[in-house]
Amino acid sequence: MRRTHGREPHRDPEAAARAPFARAVTGRADALTRLLGGVRRGNITDMTKPAEAVLAEALRLDVDARAELAAEILASLDGPADPDAETAWAAEIERRIAAIESGTAHLEPWDEVKRRIEKAILGR
Repeated sequence: MRRTHGREPHRDPEAAARAPFARAVTGRADALTRLLGGVRRGNITDMTKPAEAVLAEALRLDVDARAELAAEILASLDGPADPDAETAWAAEIERRIAAIESGTAHLEPWDEVKRRIEKAILGR
């Protein structure tokens, strides 16, 4: 993970490249908060002192660095990779291709799917 160490994010080409992603993550945070029942940060009561210190330090980072840090922390919760996952996904892909080719798959236009997702998550 690269930090800007006081440099403006727009002067760091890597940070500039990540900025749209960070804005997208930040912009979706409110929608996800609504989806999850309105719970937002500041509600953690059983955090240890070391965890509070890490959180305080993390919150001083710029939005790009916080998004990258959050992604790394979330990825660390995944645990070990499933050794059968690749084989299972290959079989699932083959099953879906066969369903599409045989005409038995129910396909939806992207515009309809996008509208349904936006309505469910964003309420619009």
